[in-house]
Amino acid sequence: MNYKYGVLCGILFLLFLPFNANAESVSMSVDLPIYTKSDIITIYGSITSEITLQISIIGPDGEIVADESVLIPPSDFSHSVILSDYDL
Repeated sequence: MNYKYGVLCGILFLLFLPFNANAESVSMSVDLPIYTKSDIITIYGSITSEITLQISIIGPDGEIVADESVLIPPSDFSHSVILSDYDL
C-alpha cells in the first residue's frame, strides 16, 4: 500500500474547517486511513443556510494540489472529489 497519500486523510479535516465558522455542529468520520488516486471522496450532509464549502487537497509534500469552492444551497447535499482529476 502506498502511504504517500496518507496525508489525504487530513483533507477531510481541512474540508470542514470553513463549516465550523458557520455551522451549529459538525460531525464527520473517515472510512479509510489512506487515499490513492483511484479513490473518490464524497462529502454529504444537511444544512439550513447557504454556505461556500472550501475544499483543499494537500499532497504528501505539503503543497496544495487542489483548491476549489463549492456553493451549497440549504438542503441535503452531496459533493464528490475524484482524486484522479488531480496531480497528486
